[in-house]
Amino acid sequence: MINNDQINEMKKFLNRDKSSDEIPIYNPGGQFNKFTRKNNTSFETFCPNYNYPDYNAVIGWDGESYYYGYKEGFFQAAHMSIKLAKYYSDSLVYPIIFNYRHYLELVLKENILRFQIFFRLPITYTKTHNLIRLLDELESILVPNNLSFLISPAQKKVIQDFHKIDSQNDAFRFVFNTQGSLSHAYDHKQISLWNLHFTMNEIYNDFTNIDYLFVPNGIFHDDYLTPQHQSFIVAISEFFKVRENRNFNSFNKLKSILLNFEHQLSQSVKYKFAESGIVQISPARYEATLYELSLTIIISVNNVQDIDHIKIK
Repeated sequence: MINNDQINEMKKFLNRDKSSDEIPIYNPGGQFNKFTRKNNTSFETFCPNYNYPDYNAVIGWDGESYYYGYKEGFFQAAHMSIKLAKYYSDSLVYPIIFNYRHYLELVLKENILRFQIFFRLPITYTKTHNLIRLLDELESILVPNNLSFLISPAQKKVIQDFHKIDSQNDAFRFVFNTQGSLSHAYDHKQISLWNLHFTMNEIYNDFTNIDYLFVPNGIFHDDYLTPQHQSFIVAISEFFKVRENRNFNSFNKLKSILLNFEHQLSQSVKYKFAESGIVQISPARYEATLYELSLTIIISVNNVQDIDHIKIK
């Protein structure tokens, strides 16, 4: 048992720097190292501070792509950390590689989804962290459409290397893996974060160039690639992955399933199908139109009235 003397000793230890004005870290330095101690718990952890408006971040800005915010954020978090890596290379290596890797996962998933929408292919929003599987899925769309050149040999090599060093997106997040083994053995392996930074400059530039092909008047511009459309498409795709939503024995049953679906984009915007927008085209094909977005979903079923896939009309 812990005795009172030990408890008092711990309290003294924890209070040893209460009189200090700065945390014991010399970077980034300046005002960022200052304590702002709280006397009670009435404060808000996540709130704006209009004394420093440049540091107020917006989450969920209307009409803008979440994919851009996420992928840019993870990339920049890794990229900007390189500047401090000369001081903390052995600890910053973990978030740097994790953030770069997660950036790659996000851009692969983003491109899979938007090319599926553009080419009106079955929507297969994939939750895997396997970069090789995601790369293969993207190439399965690009190659038949003579677009394999969009992913350069350097991009493939870097994706493969990140997969090799972290196949499940957990080796640089957790000390132990799901089997209880160390994520990294105690082997002295050096990685140049300097070299990695400049390698990722090229990869980022190549993927950003693909983004420009989707802007208005771009080759791959599509009205259904707005954030509103994409979020609804992913939501209905995930809805049909639930077992009880996939199987039905009549058109009325499918209609009932669809009428129970709703997608909340914001507090003031909620999307639902209207009964008049749900029609049967053939025994194996149904269509559901969301009037607010002028979006029609094609629902294809197999011989046992189980939903095979959905895609955009």
